[in-house]
Amino acid sequence: MNNQKVVENPIHDIQTIRYKESEIDQINSRIKNHIMKHLFLIATILLLALGCSRDDDLNLQVTDGDRLVSHVEFFNSSERWTVEYFYDDQGTPVKSEASAMGILIIYYYVYDEQNRLKKIKEVNDLIRDTLLRKSEHFYDEMGRLERISKKISFDHAETYLDNFITEIRYHYDENSQLYRKEKLHRDSLPDASWNFTIENFYYQWEDNNIAVVEEYNRMGELAFTREFEYDNKVNYKLMQPEIFVKPEKLTQNNVTREVITDHLNHLPSSACTVCRTTYRYNASGKPVLYRTQKEPDKHFVLTYE
Repeated sequence: MNNQKVVENPIHDIQTIRYKESEIDQINSRIKNHIMKHLFLIATILLLALGCSRDDDLNLQVTDGDRLVSHVEFFNSSERWTVEYFYDDQGTPVKSEASAMGILIIYYYVYDEQNRLKKIKEVNDLIRDTLLRKSEHFYDEMGRLERISKKISFDHAETYLDNFITEIRYHYDENSQLYRKEKLHRDSLPDASWNFTIENFYYQWEDNNIAVVEEYNRMGELAFTREFEYDNKVNYKLMQPEIFVKPEKLTQNNVTREVITDHLNHLPSSACTVCRTTYRYNASGKPVLYRTQKEPDKHFVLTYE
């Protein structure tokens, strides 16, 4: 018998090892991807469940009715501010009170002979009759809100000066739908801040809802584009008096999703660019609770009567 010596091929062994390592890496990668997909799915389910459970755990008294009587903001389950609305015998709002951290701000509503909102007077209870703000509403020949003038007084209403935003103007198309809003600011505003100040808003409508808003600064640069999606419930503000409603809020339904394109990188990195809003409704389909991803630590409760 011839004894033959087997000569080992180290190159072959290295290639075999590398092949096995490559095969193992591929297997590990597939396992990792599989696990990550499941973890993502589980995380999504947990987040949805957490959101639902947070709302389910709230001691919420669901109210029904035709008019809004309070709007409350909660921060981490603690009441942060409350706005209460007061009506006359004809159901017209005559006053509202906003309170937060011991500060009370009172708004008085004045109407013209056609029962259209004409003036809002704001009084800060801590410095009553010293710091006053007022806004006056003007209408075109078709009864549409045309502009809002804003003034401020520091001397017991003896003189009024232009507010930071001096005037808001509304422009409508031939179908009386809003297509543009202008915000006019004090000329004394520092030039450097104009890049961050949105002055013109252009609206695109679909099915009686605002689908897209383009926002331009005073330099004429496109700063933000906002795209919206809606639920199938009637916008509760449509059923409320004029003090709750501006033309840009007169959509048929309630916003559930907003996609923001920040063209000039104004938003902080932590801000959401795809922002969802969730609602809980009463029997009439009006929101009684909502929360938005823009402010994840907050929720808002609405009460009707």
